[in-house]
Amino acid sequence: TVADFRRFRAAAAEPLVVQGLAPFLASRESLGFSLEFLRDVLEEELEVPVFLRGEPLPKMALRDFFDFLDKGDQVYLADVSIADYFPWLFQHVGVPRYFLHCFAHRTRQRNFAMTKTPALFVGAKGTRTKMHIDQLATNFYMFMAQGRKKWTCFHRDDWRLLDHVWDDE
Repeated sequence: TVADFRRFRAAAAEPLVVQGLAPFLASRESLGFSLEFLRDVLEEELEVPVFLRGEPLPKMALRDFFDFLDKGDQVYLADVSIADYFPWLFQHVGVPRYFLHCFAHRTRQRNFAMTKTPALFVGAKGTRTKMHIDQLATNFYMFMAQGRKKWTCFHRDDWRLLDHVWDDE
């Protein structure tokens, strides 16, 4: 149940991998939220923030993003708010009830995650994200529609041992 998840899993603050939810998280029309679906429904002229060869670019047209992706270039559309950029996608993707009630959404003070999640990530094979700390205490989840992702998680008490820089936000 959701109550058990909050009491035992979320409170433990440990990574959890759940498999087999794709049919419940993506609409049939979205083909499992596939790359082909995104190419069809996202406006080519829409400009979004991306990483190209590891460097952040504040804006790139989706047409150019998909061109770089097709060429096998290291391009990554990372953490782009669905609400801000693609609100019509909400009809095709669901958020598990387990993750709707996290700290970022329970607090009375407005914060970045409150209005920016969920977010879309699309990356070329071999794309990487630098090591970072997700510092907002959210019930972050990632729905993998295609491909693979390797995660390396560290215990929360070890943060001082990591070379980190806090975001300004």
